[in-house]
Amino acid sequence: MIEQLRQTALRLLRKLPTHEMRLNKNSDTEIVIREWRTTILNVFLTIVAIASLPALGAILYSQIPAQKLDFFSYVLIVVVLALILLSIFRRFNYQIRVHGFLVVAYTTAIVDLTYTGIRGLGSLFLLLISIAVLILIGKRASIYISALSVIVLSVITVLNRQGLLVPIYVPTFWVVLTATLTIFTIVMTLLILFYRLQEQIIDNERGFKAELIQTQRLLEEQNANLEQKVKERTEELQQSNRILSALYKITDAASGSQDIHVFFTRIHQIIGELMYAGNFFIALYDESSGLLSFPYFVDEKDEPFSTQPLENFHGMTSYMIRTGNSIKHGPD
Repeated sequence: MIEQLRQTALRLLRKLPTHEMRLNKNSDTEIVIREWRTTILNVFLTIVAIASLPALGAILYSQIPAQKLDFFSYVLIVVVLALILLSIFRRFNYQIRVHGFLVVAYTTAIVDLTYTGIRGLGSLFLLLISIAVLILIGKRASIYISALSVIVLSVITVLNRQGLLVPIYVPTFWVVLTATLTIFTIVMTLLILFYRLQEQIIDNERGFKAELIQTQRLLEEQNANLEQKVKERTEELQQSNRILSALYKITDAASGSQDIHVFFTRIHQIIGELMYAGNFFIALYDESSGLLSFPYFVDEKDEPFSTQPLENFHGMTSYMIRTGNSIKHGPD
């Protein structure tokens, strides 16, 4: 029993959130976040590359009257090609791909701000970059890139106000519309993927709490069983000690009593300390004569039995004498 309880306790302790388990849980969380960010980057680059094609088409369409491409158009073509390459070659290191995207995106934003000024779409590109960095890299990197974006926007605004940097390109309606829809699509994609991660984390946390509650319930049940078994074992030991003490007392009575009736009375008293013994008798069987006698008999109702042959006496006493087996009488 003790070994079974020990094994049960060890099994329950393995389920409890120890320090090592918390470290493993943190490591598992980092692995989940890393895998999740890789998935987001793959989906994100694919959507960005596809969503950039309408904006590229609108810009190229706006350049048809001039019959030549300006520098901004060339930059956008390079950006779209770079995004396509980053989305296709997924075996590249995650850091290389994500930083490559940031370089391409930030270059696009700077070129747009240089050509169209603060009223163009460059500020939206910078906002998109800050959100992407927050999700794909982390909070600290997002704070740094946001601070850099604020500085860039402030410098370009001052240069525009001073006339040192004059916007030379005014985007058409279709260019603004397609670019805005592109940025909107990208931002919504990032937010939806981020929301799915939150749902996954919440589900994992709920599962962990449910498992912890189940473990706690099992532990409480085992504690209750352990307490019951300890109580039963304690009662058994106490009963054994009482019986052993009674045997010692009977031995002392046998060696110290000079009268057999006094000895039998003392035995009756000792048995009465172990159980109810209002009715008590001692039967002696003489094998040579086959007679059954009752030298000590105390009963609340019946009179003492007379000496008689064993075969004439029917009941538990004769059964015990004939078989040598003890009888535990009663419903328990």
